[in-house]
Amino acid sequence: MRRPAPLPPAFCDGAFRTATALAHGIGPERLRRQDLAHPFQGINAPATLELDGCTLIRLRALTLTDEHRFTHTSAAQLHGLWLPTRLRDDPTVHVTCEDQRHRRGGRGVRSHVALPETDVVVRVRGLPTQSPADVWATMATALDRTELITLGDHLVRRRDPWCTLADLDAARRRRRGRRGARAMTDALDQVRPGPTR
Repeated sequence: MRRPAPLPPAFCDGAFRTATALAHGIGPERLRRQDLAHPFQGINAPATLELDGCTLIRLRALTLTDEHRFTHTSAAQLHGLWLPTRLRDDPTVHVTCEDQRHRRGGRGVRSHVALPETDVVVRVRGLPTQSPADVWATMATALDRTELITLGDHLVRRRDPWCTLADLDAARRRRRGRRGARAMTDALDQVRPGPTR
């Protein structure tokens, strides 16, 4: 098989959208060659690119609009938060919006819809992401009680805390009556602030 024709320099160093490539005269056949990977529909990346969790999140961001934010384990990975081993390297990219019409699923993506004003959204590495307190609240449906307390301690028990107990309680209250609410209430009673030794 012949070696693929070189890509223009602007397309050699990272990921790019299929629409952008087509607009620059790169044909569909060239995009199907083995030197390119396609982690998400409409996204192309060098096949040699290591697709760890944060890289996948950044690639997915190329397809999103202002209505979307990263949540769940994806937000935890972006912030660098503690997660149990079974979730730490989860390659699923979690994306949330507030309008069903803006859902963006697909291979490797878990799409969620949240009620307005459920999350405080912050920018991490330039990407819209749940606040650490909202990550804790969202993970109440995926973590057991001990793990949820551990994550809460990780957030508040440090010299420069990610958030306060009041932030965790506010995130819990924004989800009152929803799945995981009782787990949050039980865990919050056991989370203890203060710097680690």
